Order: sequence, then C-alpha cells, then structure tokens
Amino acid sequence: MNSLIRITCLLALLVMFVPFSAQCEEEGDNQETPIAYTQTSLQSSGRNSVGIVVGAVTVDGKNYQQVGIRADIPLGKLGLGLDAQLLLDEEGSVREEDWNDTEDFFNILYYLRWDQKGAPFYAKIGSLDYTYIGYANIINGYSNAIEYPEYKRIGMEMSFITEKLTGELLLNDYKELADDRPSMVVGTRLGYRVLPKLVVGASIVSDLNEYNGLRDTDDDGYPDEMDAYPYDGALVTELDRLNAIGLEDTTIADLIAHGEVDSTVREDLINYSKKRSDLTIWGLDVGIPIIEGEFIKMDLYSAYSDIVDYGWGITAPGFRTLFGNFLTLTAEYRFQSKEFLYGYFNNTYELERAQVVDDGLTKRVVTKQETLRDITEDMDGFLAGVSVNVFNYIRASGQFQDMKGGDIERKSLAGEVVLNDKAISFLPTVKGYYAQNNVESLQEWKTPSTVAGIIVQLNLGSATLAFNNQYTFVDVNGDGEIKGSEETVKTLSVSSTVTF
Repeated sequence: MNSLIRITCLLALLVMFVPFSAQCEEEGDNQETPIAYTQTSLQSSGRNSVGIVVGAVTVDGKNYQQVGIRADIPLGKLGLGLDAQLLLDEEGSVREEDWNDTEDFFNILYYLRWDQKGAPFYAKIGSLDYTYIGYANIINGYSNAIEYPEYKRIGMEMSFITEKLTGELLLNDYKELADDRPSMVVGTRLGYRVLPKLVVGASIVSDLNEYNGLRDTDDDGYPDEMDAYPYDGALVTELDRLNAIGLEDTTIADLIAHGEVDSTVREDLINYSKKRSDLTIWGLDVGIPIIEGEFIKMDLYSAYSDIVDYGWGITAPGFRTLFGNFLTLTAEYRFQSKEFLYGYFNNTYELERAQVVDDGLTKRVVTKQETLRDITEDMDGFLAGVSVNVFNYIRASGQFQDMKGGDIERKSLAGEVVLNDKAISFLPTVKGYYAQNNVESLQEWKTPSTVAGIIVQLNLGSATLAFNNQYTFVDVNGDGEIKGSEETVKTLSVSSTVTF
C-alpha cells in the first residue's frame, strides 16, 4: 500500500469519525499536559527562590560532590531558572571538563520561559522536561534533560494559538549547531481551523544526525565508550599511547602477546565525526469535540504518521474524555506497518538515539533508526491512559500501549504518583515515576529504555530540602540484559532552597 492510498484511506476514516485537534478551543489549549518522568523542572511558583545545592552525583562513572546555586525568578509572565554548579572530586578539585569551553558558561541557564503552554504565545529555552507535539504520536514526552546534570542541553519549545491557526516548535539542543557536524532534532506542527470546531494539523520532525547522540568529550570523532582516552584528543587506543612515548615495535608486540595491552588500532575504529545518519517523520491529524458538557467533555481524533523510507502508523479512532478536573481517560486504536514506532521521539530518546554496543568481540554504534528493522510485521493494538486528581491532594497518571503482529510485540508503560503539600504540609512534593518504551515484555523492569526515580521534598520553614534519585540503564555488552553496577546509571542529588 503506497502513501497515497494510505492517506486516502485515512481521510475516509476521518470522515467517518469526525476527529478533533487538541488546539481547537478558542480560549487556548485545554489538553492536560502529559506527565513528566524526568528531572523536576524549575517551575515558577510566583515567588523568588534561591537554592543551595549540596549532594553527590555520578558523572561518567565517577563520584563527585555537587555544590551550586539554583534560582527560580518569576517576573510576571517571564520565568528565569539559573543553575551554577561545581563538581568536586575526591581531592576537592573542580571537574575541569565542565568549564573548559565557552559553551559551558551557557549551561548556567537552566531555562528562560515566557508564559505557559496553552497561552496565546509560549516559549521556553533551556532544559525541556516533557515536550509533546499535537497528539504525541510522533513526539511523546521528549526530554533533553534525561542526563542532567551529567550532560546539559539547551533546547527550545514554542507554541502559539490564534483564532484560526496554531503552531508548535521543538529544538533539542542549540549546542549541536556548534559541533563539527552541525545538526539537531527539530520538529514543528501547524493546525488550521477549517470549520468552527474542526481543526486539521500537519507535523514534521527530523533528527538531522543521530550520531550527535554519541558522547565525545575530546571531540576527536571517537565516542567515549570506544576511546581509551576520552579526555585526550591525540590518543584513542592504547597503542596510540605506546607509540607516543616511543616504545619499540618488538616491545609493543610483547605487551600485546602477554595480554597487557589491547591490540585495537585506530584504523579499526570508525571516526563518527565523518558520518551522518538522519531520520524524518511527517504526519497529518484532524479532529473535533463531540461532547461539550459542563462536567463531561469528549474529543474524537485521528492521526497519520510516516517515517520516511520506513513504515507508517494510523490512529483511528482516538478518544479523550474529561470528567471535570477529577478524571481524564484516553483511548486509541492503532494500526501500523512494519518498521514503525509510535512516539518515536520519547522521554528516553536521547539515551536511545545512538548507543555503543559491545558484543564481546567489537564495539559498534547502533542508532534508534536501525532498531526499526527489528519490527518485521504489520501490527495493531491500543493505547490507554488515565489521570486521576483527588482534590489536588494526590495525582496519579498512567499510560499503557500494546501492539501485536505475527511474532512481534511492542509494549510501553509509563506512570507517576504525586503527593503534594495539601496532603502533608511538611512534604511539598513526593513523586515516584517510571517509564519503559517499546519492549517485547514488561517482565524485565530494567531496560535501556527505562527511566525511574523518586523525588522527595521536605518543608523546613522558609527552606525546602529536596532529594532526587533517578535511575537509567545501559546495555554495555549488548547481551540484552541489564546486570551489574556498570550498566546502571544512578543520579542522586540533594538540594536546599530558600524562598523569599
């Protein structure tokens, strides 16, 4: 079935279901912001706050003491978040890699925001904790802060709403434009009101170079996981070092023979600064509200997405039902071709974008694009979501997707539970979160696409003490299992904030 036939079938379905767009309300976007599973963003509370950050973090497998200052400064609709920090090693020395480039000083900016999403105009620059576009079937909860504070990105999201036209924009990291291979993840959506309530939308999202997801600290073109000397651009393998100090070939050969030196030569490794891998997804959507009561509201929508040179997916129908401010239900029927993933740019995308895999013999890079080849069957299934708000004391949200076709199965699960200060006054926030994307089975709770953690804040009068413990996982040896401490990335931060 070619693209033209698929689009024709979709339009027929749209006529049957009369779907809707989330931006169709004249007074702004009433769609609930999807739940965030990454670092808690510095959201303006309407008061100035300055925090002293003291805690332990793990960066590149090494433990540091973190000392810094964080500030949240609201100025009307303008919000400013600053984060200046020093990482100290066991000897009390500052981690130099954080301050040896001009761009490092831009990392002091955590975010700069104008208004909130759903306002007539909204923009945010800096860390993005949970970003979606349209119906989230292409960009679903993307975060550029998933590796914060180990790695900081400066992205942007923006949206506007007028009587007839709506728009959304995402950029993942401005710093990628300063790279030797300039690129970034960029996505946009435009919606147009063709009838008083009927809105159609078009989206396009591209990763202009997936290999920019690789960490290359010394900018020599060889990822840190492949580079025996990731902080020295002149050295890549152990043989580079031995040649640099002038050892004779016979001595080097003897060291290799006794297993004391890795025999890998630089020519055996790929210089990824000379490689590019891009991917583009485009989509169409359309919809309309079908129930607009005072207590119950229901929207009906459909969407089509196409990964260029790969597969396609259709959502038809999709329902979102709101019962006041208490309960929100979401249900979608989805069917797709092979080589397609819903919500491709998800909250763990920066971890999956390009990964170094060690199969015991060689190290190689696998991009997320390459994993599409593993989906060898057409599939269909559903997505179901629920969000409950118990009088603003407790909020619980969850989302589950199950797609099946032939011998292939892809499941995704995400959820969070938040207890706020209306429940226990000395605990402003207690939040647990978990997300796992596109796995064959949910029996293994630790996978490379998993992010989990807990955030606890204690109210100590004018000060707040916060603990943030987050886990992500890396399949270092490529055996399909997460085992050992080297494949578990734990980030623990402790901060104290004074509000005035």
